[in-house]
Amino acid sequence: GDLRAAAADAGLFYPPDPGSVAFSTVGGNVATNAGGMCCVKYGVTGDFVLGLEVVLADGTVARTGRRTAKGVAGYDLTALVVGSEGTLGVITEATVSIHPVPETRDYRAFLFKDFERGLEAARELVQADVPTAMIRLSDGDETKFFGAFRQVGKDVPASQVIARDLLSLGGFEEGGQCMMLLGLEGAREEVLLSRARAPAICLSKGAIPLGAGFQAGQVGAGAGLGIALAPPV
Repeated sequence: GDLRAAAADAGLFYPPDPGSVAFSTVGGNVATNAGGMCCVKYGVTGDFVLGLEVVLADGTVARTGRRTAKGVAGYDLTALVVGSEGTLGVITEATVSIHPVPETRDYRAFLFKDFERGLEAARELVQADVPTAMIRLSDGDETKFFGAFRQVGKDVPASQVIARDLLSLGGFEEGGQCMMLLGLEGAREEVLLSRARAPAICLSKGAIPLGAGFQAGQVGAGAGLGIALAPPV
């Protein structure tokens, strides 16, 4: 989280976003080659590692990698260490690449009657080459859990109770619903085009749009999934 924040302060962007981003270390992310929900567009941690400092079992300090855009000569020792989970040494320093902040970000959620329909929509989004940054599906149990988690200690408004009843009448049975979180990032024109194509695909599978505006980083804490408790009436 600190690295992403520091990059943002400089007007730049470090794309890897593992679910543990709020409390994990860069070294831990490199050692596990952590991914994240936006790896659909950007890839995983290892795709951004240029070089490492590693302390080996005998205390030797080794350096791997390069400081150039291209580095194809010799063994790729950096790739060997990435994902090794501490079995080859302890990572004490990492050189990573950072990128310009995406011009436009658009995150929104859709509710499907079941996981199968959500999976069909996700498959069609990929096959249609819609340039998504994130496609996250939750099954019925997970959707229900995070929705309930978001409401702990809060009163549920009558409007939400009515909305749930209407959804049930429409075949959206609680416990069977599937939530899709869809993220679009990139150039403004690209995102605007995708924002028209992606919802059309989801709606063709019978989905209900649940709104927009949350951030990718909120999903790990269940905030994004909590949108399910506030469906439109």
